[in-house]
Amino acid sequence: MDSFTHFLVGFLISAFTLNGFGFAMVLYMGIMAITPDFDVIFESLSFIRRNKNLGHKGISHSFVFAVALTAITGAIFSLFTKIPFLYVWPLGFLFYSLHITLDFLAASKTPIFYPISKKRYRFFIDRAINFYMLLISVGITLSYVILFFVVPAFNLVVFSYFVSGFYIVYFSWRIIMKVYFNVKLPSSDRFIPGITPFSYYIYSTNTMNEEMHFKLVKKNIFTSNSSTLLDSKLKLNSIQASFYEKSLFLADEYSFFSKWEDRIPFITEYDNTVSVTILLAESYFRNSGYGLKFNFNKTTSEIIDKSEGFNLHVKNNTK
Repeated sequence: MDSFTHFLVGFLISAFTLNGFGFAMVLYMGIMAITPDFDVIFESLSFIRRNKNLGHKGISHSFVFAVALTAITGAIFSLFTKIPFLYVWPLGFLFYSLHITLDFLAASKTPIFYPISKKRYRFFIDRAINFYMLLISVGITLSYVILFFVVPAFNLVVFSYFVSGFYIVYFSWRIIMKVYFNVKLPSSDRFIPGITPFSYYIYSTNTMNEEMHFKLVKKNIFTSNSSTLLDSKLKLNSIQASFYEKSLFLADEYSFFSKWEDRIPFITEYDNTVSVTILLAESYFRNSGYGLKFNFNKTTSEIIDKSEGFNLHVKNNTK
């Protein structure tokens, strides 16, 4: 989820539950609601980016880490504002944890109990970066500012309750869709939420006739129509399959890649090389998505070059 929405949700909750403590307290809780995403500042450092626990959505998104960090920041805040530490610390932890909980509902998995457990979790009811939600959050903020300065007599409390109700309905609807499709779909299929609340994707993997079949289909709850976005086949016990397995092994070195799980390979053989692109289905949007690309020497299996990013474009490969 985008940091803007994190801050807006945190600020709205704090504004109407902690207003008696003063503006400084409200602002502090809004900041705590976005603090876990400060780890993106260090993503440019290669040794941090390679470390699964130090990179984005690593230890900063752990409830255990939240206890320690909010104790430190809460003590400093309490020292300057004279608000009792025993008020600031638990409230800071709750608003920090609000961020972790919302990210638990997004695409990439987070180690919410690290270091007690290194396992990553997600419930995945919304995209990690959803431009639809970002635009709504920006629109709500602009509306709030305009009403505050242009129409002072307007009841902003009612407006804020309306906004809070919108978020409650939005996330409740997303959860209902997730639970419904988890029960309905066969084990070979997985539900992926769409950008809008009424669109969704189905990622499926099947093995038949000595072939692995990967597919991503887009659907809408209001129609029976569907469109196949990605469709790829891979023969078992083939040269392509061996290079795919090698690519999966190499992919484990990429911390960001390991936080996702619905993978679709696209493999092309040339005279002397084999090109393997592994796209993450959860990131797919408008003919591109995040993935890894490896080019191998066909004879020696050595890596010629490799790349990663969100701008990888692929074509269906069902032959």
